[in-house]
Amino acid sequence: MTRLELAYHAILDAASIALRVEGYRPCRGDRHHQVTLESLADTLGIAGRDIDYCLDLARLRHNALYDALGTAQTDVEAAVAAALALSSRLEARLTGRGLAPR
Repeated sequence: MTRLELAYHAILDAASIALRVEGYRPCRGDRHHQVTLESLADTLGIAGRDIDYCLDLARLRHNALYDALGTAQTDVEAAVAAALALSSRLEARLTGRGLAPR
């Protein structure tokens, strides 16, 4: 698995956790990644431009994984930074609800 894939899955997992904390389950079927990522607006208050970035990242990951297109190092670094930022935001939300691990 590449760093880009790992970063993308970290973002998707954070979105899924945020949904579960709010009492919802990520949807299944067509577009389930898109819907899960879009839910970040409601679950963690993520801005629309940042959600658009996550959706663009999903396309970039798809192209790299299934179409064997190369990925620029700057794109990988941006994806890792976005994953870390979202992880911090999720951790803050969990801590605020008394759910963060000790």
